[in-house]
Amino acid sequence: MNQQAEAFIQQKRLVETFLALVRVDSPSGHEAKLSDALVKELIKLDGDPHQDEIGNIVAYFKGNGSDDTVMLCAHMDTVGNDVGIQPIVLSDRITSDGTTILGADDKSGIAVILEILKVFKEHPEISHPALEVVLTVQEEVGLVGSSYLDKSQLKANWGLILDSGGRIGEITVSGPTSRKYTFTILGKAAHAAVAPEQGINAIQAAALGITKCPCGKVDLEVVIGIGVIQGGIATNIVPDKVEVKAMIRSRNAEKLEQFSAQMEKAFREGCEPFGAKSEVEKSDSYQGYLLDENSVPWQKTKKAAELLGFPFFTEHSLGGTDCNHFNQAGIPCCSVSTGMTNEHMKDEYIRIQDLYDAARHVITAITIA
Repeated sequence: MNQQAEAFIQQKRLVETFLALVRVDSPSGHEAKLSDALVKELIKLDGDPHQDEIGNIVAYFKGNGSDDTVMLCAHMDTVGNDVGIQPIVLSDRITSDGTTILGADDKSGIAVILEILKVFKEHPEISHPALEVVLTVQEEVGLVGSSYLDKSQLKANWGLILDSGGRIGEITVSGPTSRKYTFTILGKAAHAAVAPEQGINAIQAAALGITKCPCGKVDLEVVIGIGVIQGGIATNIVPDKVEVKAMIRSRNAEKLEQFSAQMEKAFREGCEPFGAKSEVEKSDSYQGYLLDENSVPWQKTKKAAELLGFPFFTEHSLGGTDCNHFNQAGIPCCSVSTGMTNEHMKDEYIRIQDLYDAARHVITAITIA
């Protein structure tokens, strides 16, 4: 019976659930309307949902099979500030109307989880482990929800994070450490027209530092981004302070420190010709992980893909997901593709077959012997 659990997934119902979810606005920090609806739905499905102070939802569902407790996780927030999302159903896919993102990241993951819970409720004869459903907030702004969550209270001994794109049958088995930087460049204010020579232009110093700083995808293990520049008051004042916000992500600990040192050196050297100074603030947002090939989530998703006839792929990502925090907390997990495509963009879409196959893949992985 376990290998046939996927046969009970209802594609039409799954699509309807997904459409309903994306119509509920939930930008990061504004997930309350969606979370209220999800709590009610989880209660109907025989869960015992509760929320922490920041808004994360955790719901436990009893099993009738193995002694495992499996975490199924997705995040409730959508990237950016888009609201009023209007999904368009085409013959083979679902898109937005082109004015906003679609929100398949990550409402496709939530839809799959809800469909699996409905199947288990409707078919108590299916043997399955206990499930711990974790729905997080503010994932898109730095994995805030899973960072705040008290992971010591979780019962799961392994998990699947439904928060990746790519081909169905693809899992993400590693993620980077992410380090945030704020470089504060200090110059000296002066009248830009009467006595500019008496000032030290912090913008010029910052600009030179930026040109010296590595940026973009350095190699397959390291990416550096310079994303925000703030400073200056008026064009007739030599700017005395500029802040540059940047980040570095690396799956390699040695390279993280190597390129971090290069970034800091670049801004120091940018300041030197002008007599400016560079102050540095840095902090690690989350730690990297590398899943073991023999771990339960790797082996379960691989076997499920093979049984369903999906090609099995492993991906090493430079993007962060809730996997980072859960693996660090000792709960081995991988991120599973739901088929979302062009996420974070207005031409985002998801193929209906991929959404359906993602649900089949996940339910098979968690029920397989």
